[in-house]
Parts: sequence; structure tokens; C-alpha cells
Amino acid sequence: MPNLFTVCLRLLSVIYERDSRHLFTPPDFGLISNLKVSAFLADLRKPKPHASFLLKHIPHIIPHKERVILFRDFVRDDKASLGIHTRTNWLTDDGPVGAVITVHRNRIVEDGYQQLANLTSPQLRMKIRVQFVNEMGLDEVGIDLDGVF
Repeated sequence: MPNLFTVCLRLLSVIYERDSRHLFTPPDFGLISNLKVSAFLADLRKPKPHASFLLKHIPHIIPHKERVILFRDFVRDDKASLGIHTRTNWLTDDGPVGAVITVHRNRIVEDGYQQLANLTSPQLRMKIRVQFVNEMGLDEVGIDLDGVF
């Protein structure tokens, strides 16, 4: 038999799911109203189990704006750990390239999926350069390499 905490957690999730489809609670129902994002992020980095639990099991109690801030912080930290620059122009960026894939124009989905499925997690987080091959088997130039721009 599940304990009271598990039952309450499930009830909160059910209320949230139903409220997402048809609003019947106040807009700030179930939210941590005075959440300090910097303190919560510090708790996640330590790591403190309560912060990880909240984010994993009941993220909807954290206001959306704060979840977006947390997500952006996670992405920034992840990019920094991979040596990826955060504020660069994608056309002139000389940051690390995770992979170069070749895609035939008449088999975009098949070629793309086949090659992306073989990439590692760090490669998927880095820049992926795509080289297109036309119907004649020749490389096509694009705006990010030797094309018009």
C-alpha cells in the first residue's frame, strides 16, 4: 500500500494535468510563490536531494518563468563544460563542431536520421554541420560554407 506522501504527490499531479486541460484552479495554485532561483540552482548544484526531487517529480510547482531561467542556466553550464561559446554568430562561429553529416537531397529524412542516430550525446549538443548532396551526386554549397553569403 502506498504511503500518504506518494498518494498526495499523485493527487497533485492529477490536479495539475486536469487543470492544464480545463482551468478550474486559481492561476498561482500549487506554485512556490517566493522561490529564489539562485538559491534553488545552488541547491541543485550541491546536490541537495530535495531540490532534485522537486524538479524531477513535481516541476509544475516551480513557476514557469523560473523553470525557464533554470533551463537556460543548465544549457549554459552544459555548453561551458563542452567548450561551446554561448553568445556567437552562428555563421562566423569557430567553436567546436560535433559532427559533419552528409545528406542527399532526395533522402533527407533517411540520411539525416541514420547519421544523427549514431552521434554521441556530447556531439548532439555541439554544432552539427550538414553537407547536402544534390541529385547528380555533387556537393551543394550553402549559406554557412561557400555559398551566396
